[in-house]
Amino acid sequence: MILKAVVLLLIPVSLAVEQESSYPLWQPLLGLLETCQSKNYQLQEKLSEVQSQLFEVNLKKKDLQAEIAQQAAQITRLQDQTSELGKLKDLFREEIAKLREVVKSGSGTEPNEAEKNATIAESGELAKNEATNTTHFNSTQVDRCPSTQDTWRVYREIQFPGLEPFQVTCYSYKRVGSGWMEVFFKNYYSTEFNQTYDQYINGFGDVEEEHFIGLEKLHILTSQKPHEVYITYYTPPAGIHSRRFYEVLCRNFVVGDRSEGYSLKRLDGCSGDTSHFNLIQGTKFSTFDRNQDGNPDHNWSRDYGNGFWFNAGKPIFEKGAFIHFLIRR
Repeated sequence: MILKAVVLLLIPVSLAVEQESSYPLWQPLLGLLETCQSKNYQLQEKLSEVQSQLFEVNLKKKDLQAEIAQQAAQITRLQDQTSELGKLKDLFREEIAKLREVVKSGSGTEPNEAEKNATIAESGELAKNEATNTTHFNSTQVDRCPSTQDTWRVYREIQFPGLEPFQVTCYSYKRVGSGWMEVFFKNYYSTEFNQTYDQYINGFGDVEEEHFIGLEKLHILTSQKPHEVYITYYTPPAGIHSRRFYEVLCRNFVVGDRSEGYSLKRLDGCSGDTSHFNLIQGTKFSTFDRNQDGNPDHNWSRDYGNGFWFNAGKPIFEKGAFIHFLIRR
């Protein structure tokens, strides 16, 4: 009995000793865990700060791109103005030469107002005044974009039989050459293209920014003269270097009239990333208020926020994509 009592007394003592002997093992682990949790919290804060800075950088990048585009447009305007000034100077020089011939013929009269104005023009003063009134659009009567141009983008006024004069942007690219007329320009996540069917018929926007030329113009241009079509598209940016670029070039492009739903009446000779555009000959043009995509369960124009030649299948290009649509005669 005495031995059993002694054993019972020793058990708590043994447990206490065991607990005290294990204390150095788990206490540092708890401290390490707390340190890791603190580091993790600090890293999360740092990650949030970096993401915020990245967002600001992307905004600044977008602003810089817009500023570059504005500067390019300004350069084009100045080049057009310089060209117009050269023509004016040549014209005034011809007038001066004629007036001088009159004087040499022995008129014996004092210089009249026309001669005085011609002399002023020669000195450059009148030319400066003309420059302030010169628009950046070239008023030359043409029915297409130029086959060659000195800069990658110029503005022109188009005068085509059956249409009122309208202004366009003309492009020249190394890959596909010159003569391309911009008919559809949509930026990332744009809401400007959520327009009605009638607005798409007439066209909308600013040729120096986002715009659509108009379905009726497309029909008249492409049905009277053979045209090519060149379409490029960028996927919406999900992060740095995340955009993907696709392009397609079709040698024959004709848009039907209103009774045909402004359909892709002819579309063939296509090359490039054709599977990423899903353009099918015969497809009618759809808007949110005129769904002609042939899918009773979806209104793709409403879902994607812009009018286009949507067919029954789900569109390949992503919502919020950058789309650039050009035609060339």
